[in-house]
Amino acid sequence: MNRRPASASSFLAALTQSAILFSLLLLFLLVSGCESTDTVVPDDPPSAGSAPVLDIEPEFSQGEANTVSWTLPDDEGKTTRELEFLVQRSGDPQFADEVVESDWVSGSSYEFTGLENGQTNHFRVRGRNLQGAETDWSSSQSSTQDAAAPVATLTDMKTEQTSLLFWFQLAATDELSGLAEIELWFGLEGAEKTLYGTFPPGEVTFQATQGGTHEFIALATDAVGNRQDMDTAVTEATIVPEPIIIIDRNAEEFDITAAVLEFRMAVQYWEFGLGRFTIRPVIDPLMIGPGHRDYPDDVNVTEILGVAYGDDVRAYKIGDMMDKEVVDDVVNGTPIAVCY
Repeated sequence: MNRRPASASSFLAALTQSAILFSLLLLFLLVSGCESTDTVVPDDPPSAGSAPVLDIEPEFSQGEANTVSWTLPDDEGKTTRELEFLVQRSGDPQFADEVVESDWVSGSSYEFTGLENGQTNHFRVRGRNLQGAETDWSSSQSSTQDAAAPVATLTDMKTEQTSLLFWFQLAATDELSGLAEIELWFGLEGAEKTLYGTFPPGEVTFQATQGGTHEFIALATDAVGNRQDMDTAVTEATIVPEPIIIIDRNAEEFDITAAVLEFRMAVQYWEFGLGRFTIRPVIDPLMIGPGHRDYPDDVNVTEILGVAYGDDVRAYKIGDMMDKEVVDDVVNGTPIAVCY
């Protein structure tokens, strides 16, 4: 039986053992991996999305405060995002100067206060997500503050009236947003005032219901809602006469105050008034021409009421009118009433 030398057998065993150890080491490295000394670069923070969109501002804003609001655009179907917002206000449309800004706030609106009357303010907003990524600035919007009420005036009012029905003028001035309406308040001297109505500037007709000193106050409101304070308004006054009323045979009342006081017609002149609809007018009167036996000539002269309307001319004898007093006729296609 042949035998290998002892030295060769020992070498072979050592070589086998080393191969086994190397295989185990390689397997361990493959399973556990190797530690790397390379630096790991984290991902960039996620985008905050598109910039907010400011709501359109009115040309004028009331008072000394203005609340701006905004919405978020639809980014890939996501209409809501966890953002906080920074809002800026400036008198400069480029936001290079006079910039006032809010803290980072939640929600979708912010109120700026302490704004000056007549000042034009520009606004913009941007958003920031929880990872600190910020959106671009929104497009800007602007509005001018109107904190001053208009001033109304009441003019052309007589000191004393001659009728229960009279006229005067209303006017108002406003420097910014413009006039909306004028309230007219009235009351007897010293009494609580009552709203008579709202009017545009111009002539106002007032119908009194009783005599006495009437006081008037005009209050103006502008286009953004600033209203003149009643405590600072000017009061105008006029004396309204006691009404002169007659009652006809049909128990209907007629106000003849203006006729007596302004036109100096004595009250007794009205004693023959028969009332409404009690005098029957002449309808479609018979008209005569030259050659008729009753037609006036150089000998037969009569007083008439004449009407010339277009190419149509009519004459009504006053002698006949004294009996009938009213004629309903049509002259040149237009209905008229002739009274004497």
